[in-house]
Amino acid sequence: MYNQKRIKEIKRLFIALELFLLLITYGFIYTIFIATQLAIEELNVSYIILLPTIFAVFLYPYILYRCKQMYDQGKALSAIGWMTTWSFMIIVILYALLAQLMNIQ
Repeated sequence: MYNQKRIKEIKRLFIALELFLLLITYGFIYTIFIATQLAIEELNVSYIILLPTIFAVFLYPYILYRCKQMYDQGKALSAIGWMTTWSFMIIVILYALLAQLMNIQ
């Protein structure tokens, strides 16, 4: 079985992965937010279009919190899978919404 030092190192790696995914996801969310603001100014559409982006800003930390709980329950691979999947889904959905917004003319 693992000793305490190795368990702490693995937990640090998990937290580092969480922070890395948080930074990458928030980087994409920020660029989508700026692009959506530019589209709002150019196309004269309502600011309600920013809601999915704002929703993603508050949803992703909750997802990371739930994944941390999964990790603490001993489901490390499931937690990593959920983190990466949700990060990918948020980015893809927001870019799809932005692409649909750009098709409005």
